Amino acid sequence: MNLFLRLICIFIPGSRNRHRFKQKIKNMSTDIKLILPSLSLRRQKFDLIVSLGDVCQTSFNLRVNNLQFRSYPFDWLCKASQHQLIDLVNNNFKNFLDRCDLVPTERNSANLIVCNKRTGYQFQHDFEFDSIDEDYDKIADKYQRRFTRFNKSIDNARRVLFVYRKDNATPDDIRQLHAALARRFKSQKKINILWIAAAPGQTEVIKTKICDGITHATLDCDAYEGPDKKIHRWKGNAKQYETLLKSYALTVRGYFINTRKNNNAE
Repeated sequence: MNLFLRLICIFIPGSRNRHRFKQKIKNMSTDIKLILPSLSLRRQKFDLIVSLGDVCQTSFNLRVNNLQFRSYPFDWLCKASQHQLIDLVNNNFKNFLDRCDLVPTERNSANLIVCNKRTGYQFQHDFEFDSIDEDYDKIADKYQRRFTRFNKSIDNARRVLFVYRKDNATPDDIRQLHAALARRFKSQKKINILWIAAAPGQTEVIKTKICDGITHATLDCDAYEGPDKKIHRWKGNAKQYETLLKSYALTVRGYFINTRKNNNAE
């Protein structure tokens, strides 16, 4: 490809024009590579695939496997129970980030860790300064954008897959979550949940259909095999996540709706 581009660029006058041409070809190649899974008959296809948490590795592995390109509210949040998530869905995320509910819990080298005492959610990556008030307006704006994107993206999609890692949930909990999402977005047909639970030491991914629209997957989620397990363990078991997620794909329509080329990805 590089040799092909160099040969063609000989006939294009101007270094700026040559650079633009190369970039367009590279973008086109990337698009083709990412769209190919959408053409596979072996994959389940969705217009939108989005993380519901409850750990960072869920969204991280969706992104690594080219299934999520934009940011949504639950990507980097944790600690809330499945019942608190259901309450938020039922209430259309009311009181999600009320200032009076936010309490600092500890400080690490990079961030102030903040807990929402009403919803149970913990913000581990958002607050930079020692005072919540210094960051609050900026963070509130960011999450408002993400909720607006979350709602609009689901409304525009025909089929949605929510991916939710929750080890201590029960099938009834997930059925309640599915029903809440279906009521919220008015169409049970387009709502699907992939519910992931950790099975330490399990050497393969096991998937079970709970009912129409709900699939349960168990895997050794946290078995990170990289060079520094202490730092990067949150990324999870890359091989088993890849095995799980390779059976899913964005539709061609979904790819162009959700592609990272869209402005305001955060």
